[in-house]
Order: sequence, then C-alpha cells, then structure tokens
Amino acid sequence: MATSTIGFCYRGLGNTTRSLEYSIKGFEIGIETGNEISLAVAKAILAHCYKDTREYQQSIKYYLAVLEIGERVKNEKIKSMACQNLGEVYLSMNKPDSALMYEQKDFEICKRIGFYDDFGYTLLTLGGIHGKMGNTALAVSYFDMAIEDGLKRNSVKQLNWAYTAKAEFLLQSFKEIHLYFMQKSFICYCKHRLYKL
Repeated sequence: MATSTIGFCYRGLGNTTRSLEYSIKGFEIGIETGNEISLAVAKAILAHCYKDTREYQQSIKYYLAVLEIGERVKNEKIKSMACQNLGEVYLSMNKPDSALMYEQKDFEICKRIGFYDDFGYTLLTLGGIHGKMGNTALAVSYFDMAIEDGLKRNSVKQLNWAYTAKAEFLLQSFKEIHLYFMQKSFICYCKHRLYKL
C-alpha cells in the first residue's frame, strides 16, 4: 500500500506519469500478495489518474473494480470513495442521472457509518448534479450544507471549495436568468415596434 501512497503523492504534485508508475507497482504488489485493500488503493489511484487526464471510461472501469472489492471485503469506506468518484466522473461526462445514482449511494453510506472525512465534497458534487438537472433550489441547499459542514470541521480547504462552487453556480444561474429576461425584453421591444408600424 505504501507504493500506491507514493503514487498518490505524485498525483498531488501534478506528476501523473510518476503517479501512474507507482500505482501500477502498487497494483502488481496487491496482486502478488493477494491483499485486497492494497489492490483497491492501487486501482483507486489509477482511476484518479485517468480521471485527471479525462480518460473517463478507464477511470470508470477502475472505480467500478474498487467498488467491487469494497463490496467483497465489506469495507464501507472503500465503497464510499468509489461511489463518490464515480459520481464525479459521471457529472464531468454530463451524465447527471448516473452521477446522482452513485453520489446518493455515497451520501447514504457516509450517513449510515458516520464517515465524514470527504462528506463536504459529496455535498458539493450533489449540488453540481442537481444544478445540471435544473433543480436550482436543491443545488443551492447542498452547497449550503457543504458550507455548514466546512464550518463545523473548521476546514479552510472545504470552505474554499464550497464557497467557490456556490458562487460559480449562482453566477451561471444568473447569467441564464439575465439572458432569458433580455430575450423577453427584446421580444417585447420588437412587438412594440411592429405595433407602431
């Protein structure tokens, strides 16, 4: 597992090549030793690398393998991590229905076992999904829950993510509302001009 962790660190530094190299070594060690948890960690890091490079089908393949291992070894945290990332990948692919299915599973697992390490991120992804689905009020409520969670945990990183996600969502929503009313205004203006003629 240490080898895969080094791969994860290289990923954090933005060195995808080295991250993949160490993740593959960790994967091989997991196969040799038969350690399912090590194998899940290695596959998760490989999936992260593919997600980072927008190779979403490969990423999905590895996250599903991680989810399968989590189910086989009955490890709820592994299942949570896999579902969270599958939701994020499907959202990035503009497939909100699939994203919602996995992110909702992650939400339920976290609540059931009291696992809140990355719960704010789950809430942000749910906000993004509902935003894509046009559920503006629900999206904003998830962003607000992420902010509350960040405050409760005193996590500057999570608060930064949550405030940024909410601001970007509201900015996009207001642009769409602004455009809608500008179009209505233009139509009224044109009708008024034609009426005068």
